[in-house]
Amino acid sequence: LSNIKVGVRISSLPEATFNLATIELTDIGKDKGGVYPYELIDILVQSLLMAVLKASPDSVQAFLAGDLRKSLSMDGLDLGDLNFDSGHGPESIGAFSGWAAGQASLIPLRAASLGASMTEKALEAGSKITSMQNSANMAMANANLKMGEKATEEFGKLTTGFANGFASV
Repeated sequence: LSNIKVGVRISSLPEATFNLATIELTDIGKDKGGVYPYELIDILVQSLLMAVLKASPDSVQAFLAGDLRKSLSMDGLDLGDLNFDSGHGPESIGAFSGWAAGQASLIPLRAASLGASMTEKALEAGSKITSMQNSANMAMANANLKMGEKATEEFGKLTTGFANGFASV
């Protein structure tokens, strides 16, 4: 299989897209002298999903591993080896079950990291909003002060005018 474009979306996270240059299966049916069509389809589908899982970006890999690790296994597949290339050179699927279990165990850690990152961004946004609010409050206080000074000045002129006007009558 070659030139595979993959898009993965988990819940409300943005879609992660990546490419698999090749997926290479060797020695299919070698041990049993061949495979039935349904076995070939099973091998192709599981191989494709395993390669997609291992080649996926870190942001979604643990979540996919948690969901798919129990469904995917190379056990019982009459297949020599499964290799894939996600643009970083050929890689073997290797001991998939152990790798997937390890990735799945990282889910709480990655979720906590994502939560901390979101909290940091929220705090930065809150700080900016508070700063903008403080600036607006200062500008409003200065405007009120200037209006008060001007009103006092004008009231003083008015009072003086009334006093002068009444004195001359």
